[in-house]
Amino acid sequence: MQQACNGAGFRTGTGAFLLEIFQQIFENVGGADSLKADLVLREHILKNIYGFEYLLAPYAVPHLKLVSFLEDMGHKLHGEDERLAFI
Repeated sequence: MQQACNGAGFRTGTGAFLLEIFQQIFENVGGADSLKADLVLREHILKNIYGFEYLLAPYAVPHLKLVSFLEDMGHKLHGEDERLAFI
């Protein structure tokens, strides 16, 4: 698995840009339900994809959207994984 790519969403807003990054990564590993998807999520997405926002409300919206997307795809976040990288 190549880990040479990082993603950053400045002024994250609704989180649509970051959601698209998540979807593209999952497509490249064979779908969100593939065997590699959970490993890619924990070892790459949660460590290398960042959203930047300085207000609380715009931070909460994409966080909820991305967590809901991951849970809908069958990827329950646990412990520190629940903390998506929003700065």
